Amino acid sequence: MAIRRYTESQNIRFERHIVKLIDEALESQWCMDQGFNRSDLIRHLVRVGLHNFQRNQPMNREFIREREDSYGSLDVSQSSKRDLFGDN
Repeated sequence: MAIRRYTESQNIRFERHIVKLIDEALESQWCMDQGFNRSDLIRHLVRVGLHNFQRNQPMNREFIREREDSYGSLDVSQSSKRDLFGDN
């Protein structure tokens, strides 16, 4: 029984040199051992690439700290501040 893949079709265009690199990768022993065809290899590379991309992104708190630093120089007087959750 074949494994059914639940995928969404995507039309992707690659430059010719990328197609050549993919074809060369398909001839590697690792791809042959995995039984990869072109679609399998591209799915694998996208999955690994997205995982690496997410892992290398700065953490959300770093983004918040940068935002606070960039807006920290704004002059906001105490009289214009309100406690949104207070009894005022």
